[in-house]
Amino acid sequence: MLLLTGDDAEQSVLRMMTKEPWRRHAPGLLARESAVQSQLAGSPIPAPRSLALDLSGDHAGAPAHLMSRLPGKLRLHEAADDVVTALARVLTDIHRFEPEGGKPREYQSWASPGKRVVPTWAQQPELWNEAFALLAQPVPVYDGKFLHRDFHPGNVLWSNGG
Repeated sequence: MLLLTGDDAEQSVLRMMTKEPWRRHAPGLLARESAVQSQLAGSPIPAPRSLALDLSGDHAGAPAHLMSRLPGKLRLHEAADDVVTALARVLTDIHRFEPEGGKPREYQSWASPGKRVVPTWAQQPELWNEAFALLAQPVPVYDGKFLHRDFHPGNVLWSNGG
């Protein structure tokens, strides 16, 4: 990620996909990210505005997404009740959000069969195998919700104490 400052002093962020496997999947990932940011515009969920896409990398040197910069700071080492409550509130808002045009995509597991290997350090390998057996079954009928898929304290900016 690069922080850019324009002639008008407005800051933006350029997210570049330079490493594999992200670079290989960049056109789809960045296009979805941009579409989701557009869906979130005007919602109660804080999100940057998508400003431009370079899916081929012809202009930026690698596939890239230019977006507005949100104000705030990380609060990584705080597990106070107010921090946890605020995170839960935002996550609830995310899951309740009903975007115009529908959800970006249906559920897709990232645990492909080739990745289902019991780690050598596992103390209960049978539990891993049970989980892998569940993943091998058809996806059950479900009421899909809007998901962030990367929501954690290291990906949340705080401003004005909240």
